[in-house]
Amino acid sequence: MDLESCYRSYVTRLDGCTNLGERTISIDLVVLNVTADVEICYNTRENLSFDLSDDLATPDPKNVLCVRDQKPLYFRYTLEDKESVYMLGNGRKGAEKMVKRLSDNCKINGDQLHPFTLHLAIMYKVISERNEGVLRVIKTLLAIENHVLDGSLISMNILGEFRAYVQQLHEISRQLIIIEHYNDRDKSTVGSLLKDMDRLERETNKLGNEYAIDADVHERAKDGLLCLQDFCMDRVRRLHNLKQRVQNLITLVRF
Repeated sequence: MDLESCYRSYVTRLDGCTNLGERTISIDLVVLNVTADVEICYNTRENLSFDLSDDLATPDPKNVLCVRDQKPLYFRYTLEDKESVYMLGNGRKGAEKMVKRLSDNCKINGDQLHPFTLHLAIMYKVISERNEGVLRVIKTLLAIENHVLDGSLISMNILGEFRAYVQQLHEISRQLIIIEHYNDRDKSTVGSLLKDMDRLERETNKLGNEYAIDADVHERAKDGLLCLQDFCMDRVRRLHNLKQRVQNLITLVRF
């Protein structure tokens, strides 16, 4: 179980359930009429916010309230019926429109959907929306760096203006820490989905060709998740670079 995203997955059968996430598969599907469901649940995203009491002169971690606005998702796939059920809690209107648009396009084109298709679509939307926060940080950072390069920041004589820049840089640093937390969660969730996708393929193959997922459809969905994983890995590098630039500016402004 991933404690950050609360990711949990397991196979439910007539004779019990086996946890996929902890890799304790010990029951084989050897009878074709045995009902088996793959179930997955996790938080697709969470928005962190901080409520700091202004009453105290010195900051105290006990007075910082971390608010988690979570978006839980429940998924179940019935192997024999080849049916998927998704339940998204606290979902936005945009998510509903995305699901409907995806469903309509598949009906028009006659495409076969992989059971994990909506996982891919939802995580793509979540990860893409993170770009807005990164872009804001980059714009603010570029504006401060421009002041350094043209000499206007160094020529300041007013202490209050220096403090304002330092405070702004520390705020950027905090934003980067939060974005990094989001990215780690997204990367972990995508990695867990990839593992469960492989396990789902093995489970369906045990039931025979009639219940197996089309190989081309499976590979396309897997390639999509791998692309999201690569994007998250690349974002790790970019966030590290941004954090280093902020720290360099904080050091420069202090001197």
